[in-house]
This record gives sequence, structure tokens and C-alpha cells, in this order.
Amino acid sequence: MERGRNIFKWGLLLLAPLVLTQIPSCTKTDTAIRKFSKHDTWTVTEIDDGLGSIYMLPKWKVNKCKPESNDFCEGTWQHAGGSAAGFKWRFGYSGTYFEFYPTENQPEEQNQAWIQCYNLSGKYDVLRQRSGLLEIESDQTTGYPGKLIFISLN
Repeated sequence: MERGRNIFKWGLLLLAPLVLTQIPSCTKTDTAIRKFSKHDTWTVTEIDDGLGSIYMLPKWKVNKCKPESNDFCEGTWQHAGGSAAGFKWRFGYSGTYFEFYPTENQPEEQNQAWIQCYNLSGKYDVLRQRSGLLEIESDQTTGYPGKLIFISLN
């Protein structure tokens, strides 16, 4: 009887690593992606470029995203003036940074949404993220290099 228990214990010991590798991991980056893509529409409540707030604030419509992917997720930048542009976004390094960029080159017609997205695009540090809140800042944006930009979304 004792021999049967030992074989059972060794069998469990050998199978445990195989079972554990089949359980999906949940990293802090995955959690950040889930929190962000849980809300399909984000309202930008503040954009501050250090000299003052930008007043034509966009809304972001974000598509559901699989956190397992390290690729960019997609969304739509809706400018307050009515135009729209596609953009791609992602979190990285345990959810401590957020980056976004336009998904296409500059359209032939001047599009305020694309221009605003392009100028503000870049890699941002995540200051605060909760359900329904994201605050980010960067001095590495495409249109304002070296200038600290702050964005708050609800």
C-alpha cells in the first residue's frame, strides 16, 4: 500500500509543472489592458502642455483587446470638431507605460483628429490607472518633444 502512495506522489510531482504551464498567466500589463479595454469609450477630460490646457478634447473609442498579445490594440480618435482617425495603443512594462500612435499616414485632407493624435502620440508614463480613470504624462511625444504633456481620461 505504501508503495502505491509513493508512486501517486511522484506522479503528481512530475505532472504539476505540466499543469501549471497550461494555466494562463495574468501580468500587471494584462490587468492594465483589461481595465482599459473594459470601457469602450473614454473621454479625454484634460490635456495640458505646460502652458495651458488644450480645449478641443477628443473621445477615444477602444476595441476589445486580448491581453495575451504584445501587439498594439486599436481604437478611434474622435475629435471634438467631428473628425475621426484610427489609432493604435498598448501598455507595457508591467502596465507602467502607455503608448499610442495613429494607425495610418497623414490623410490627404486635413483631419483635425489625425493631427491631434499625431502630435500627442508617443510613449507615456502611467501616473494613475483605476477603473474608469487613466492619467498619463510624457515628454517624448511626436509633436511636442521635450515638453511635458499630461492627459487625463475618464
